[in-house]
Order: sequence, then C-alpha cells, then structure tokens
Amino acid sequence: MRQSTELARRRELLRRLEGTWTGEETLAPSPWAATGTATGHMIFAPALGGVILTQQYARNVRDRPASPFKAS
Repeated sequence: MRQSTELARRRELLRRLEGTWTGEETLAPSPWAATGTATGHMIFAPALGGVILTQQYARNVRDRPASPFKAS
C-alpha cells in the first residue's frame, strides 16, 4: 500500500510542472550564437500514465527564426 501512496504523491508533484512555461534567457557567447537575450518557451506534458513528463523547448532570439516548435 505504501508504494502506491508514494507513486501517487510523486505523480502529483509532476502534475504541478505540466503546462506551458515562458521565461527570459541570457545567451552566453558560443560558437553557435552571439551574446544576447531570448525568450524560452517550454511545454511539459505527461507520458507513460503520468510517470514521466516530456519536454518541448523553443527559444525566440530577436532577428533569428524560432527553434523547433512554434510557441503560442
């Protein structure tokens, strides 16, 4: 019984992260990009019966196209 109670508690903790999150990022200089700022967009969705979360990530940098998915 304790094991199923613990699993339910952990699933509830994961559910708190579900959804779409947006935040500002500071880009450090690298071989792939210059220093600057960007807006990061993350979508967290449950998978495998709520045991894990999947993540999609995109960032919008001014004057550059958005990465993998279109953030709304």
